[in-house]
Amino acid sequence: MSFIECRNVSYSYLQYNDTNNDEYVDVFKDLSLCIKKGSFNAVIGKNASGKSTLARLINAIILPENGEVIVNGLSTNNKDNLWDIRKTVGMVFQNPDSQIISSIVEEDIAFGPENLGLPSDEIRKRVEDALKFTDMQKYRNADTYSLSGGQKQKIAIAGILAMKPDCIVLDEPTAMLEPKGRKQIIEYIKRLNEEEKITIVLITHFMEEAAMADNIIVFGNGEVISETPKNILTNKKRLEKLGLDTTQMVKLKDLLCENGINLKNDIFNVDEMVLALSKFEFENKNNVFENKLVENKNKNIIELKNVSFYYGINTEFENKAVDNVSFNIKEGEFFGIIGHTGSGKSTILQLFNGLLRSYSGKVIIDGIEITDKISTNELCKIAGLVFQYPENQIFEKTVYDEIAFGVRNILSDESEIKKRVEKACLYTGIDAKIMNKSPFCLSGGQKRRVSIASILAMNPKIIILDEPAAGLDPLGKKEIMDNIKMLNEKLGITVIIVSHNIEDIIEYTQRVLVMNNGKLAALGNVREVFKDTKMLEVSGILLPDVSKLMRKLNNIGIRMPENVYTVEDAFEVISKSLKR
Repeated sequence: MSFIECRNVSYSYLQYNDTNNDEYVDVFKDLSLCIKKGSFNAVIGKNASGKSTLARLINAIILPENGEVIVNGLSTNNKDNLWDIRKTVGMVFQNPDSQIISSIVEEDIAFGPENLGLPSDEIRKRVEDALKFTDMQKYRNADTYSLSGGQKQKIAIAGILAMKPDCIVLDEPTAMLEPKGRKQIIEYIKRLNEEEKITIVLITHFMEEAAMADNIIVFGNGEVISETPKNILTNKKRLEKLGLDTTQMVKLKDLLCENGINLKNDIFNVDEMVLALSKFEFENKNNVFENKLVENKNKNIIELKNVSFYYGINTEFENKAVDNVSFNIKEGEFFGIIGHTGSGKSTILQLFNGLLRSYSGKVIIDGIEITDKISTNELCKIAGLVFQYPENQIFEKTVYDEIAFGVRNILSDESEIKKRVEKACLYTGIDAKIMNKSPFCLSGGQKRRVSIASILAMNPKIIILDEPAAGLDPLGKKEIMDNIKMLNEKLGITVIIVSHNIEDIIEYTQRVLVMNNGKLAALGNVREVFKDTKMLEVSGILLPDVSKLMRKLNNIGIRMPENVYTVEDAFEVISKSLKR
């Protein structure tokens, strides 16, 4: 039985620029699809392929230009149906700031149930259940605007869950969450679907999340594909043509097959791979995966010495975000910071360039100790920060003016400013064709490039990025991360990133800092830090599937090194150990 149906739906956006040649860009043309009642559907596709537009059409936030969207028998084209449709379909937005309206967490979650006219006892029960399921009980009385991006996302989800709609549409709800928090949210959504029979529409770029669905809807190349997860995710070549990714196990399976190891084509999770490999013979030897990292012997460019920072100090909302933390970062290093939501990562980034000032201890940047006497403007020339949400730092009319803004505050020669802008665009891959467009009309990936370029144009020694690839499709993420790596390697810029994507941390960073509840939990190169699985679990960090594979193979007597974190590494150790 169809619960949601799109019948020949068309929709377009007006794209603005400053040349008076504004044009409409089609997102959908004659889109038709059905979503069954009680089903769990994952929606995947490149950025700007129409995923968020579909979410807003289902919730009747926007209406189709042509065609019809029907939700539980009600057409969104009939304005008399809109209240009932919006009660039926709960929407969790990509950016939680778009959804949070109250200054107190508990009140924000209660807002929806209150508007449904529920009794007070029922509202309290629903708020309590939502707090528990999102693991946010201890923040019930916290100021919503002092929460981290990931914590805000949990509150936005809790607010929808408390309303108990028949259908929940979630637009990248876990993009800002740490792996453990992401897993908890997806497992709860799965339970809502299975136990409460709530229809789920989950927009995601995480293929492991998509694999948990009953059905996957793929947007790409002007077509819509709707199939089972196994049919979609095991076809790596088709996904690559659509600019998408697949699971680590599918990638590993393909590598092994390409090198003469005959495996079933439909393997796409760890247990299936363990079962398949258990049928082969392996050399019984204690493999060791060598750490190939070259030590950085450059001088310290950032030093933190016994640094602490509080939010809401001396109030009932007091929160010690950073607690007596000490570490250093080397010049020219690519440095990663990880940890659970609210662990203090973003706070530390803002201490680096003086947006926040420590309450105790010393923060030293390029030999300068940050004190109240040092201006933020001076520090920004040394360390530039790209925020978690790039739209928070975009405000100019055109892309060119946005990138040039910072430079114009330190230079007056327009020809030199132009050179800097062009150089920044070259290194960040920004097409000259968009320079006169409004930055607000760009896709998420393009906005991030513009934000990075606006910092790069100021020639900083340090670039600091808070979740630089969150919410991007796999191709966009790789392009952004490769550009950042190039800035580090070719220009010698010190790069610091906060990321919840462990695969990015493993692939790109040289050292990693793990934060847990405001304290430093671990510091060192990735392979050494990630050996401590108990510490990682407590800190909300889950290892990649290839690491789980190595441990499960060991459990069945196939000796494998456990410090394996990438598909390429897993392929190397497995292929070397197989008896041929």
